[in-house]
Amino acid sequence: MIPLQTVVRVAPSVCRHFAQLRDVTTASTVVSVPAPVKISPAENLTHGVLITFGVRIYPVWVLTRL
Repeated sequence: MIPLQTVVRVAPSVCRHFAQLRDVTTASTVVSVPAPVKISPAENLTHGVLITFGVRIYPVWVLTRL
């Protein structure tokens, strides 16, 4: 197992190394704009119901069938 003091001492230099490899220090600009294609309220509601089912109801159904 690696001693905690070694991790604390080495971690900053490792993070700097990977930051330089990925070039994450450069600034990037993100512009948020409205969606180019509008969807109907009915389709929006359908997607909301399906996502709710997938995230909340389906796992409960699976657990009750175990």
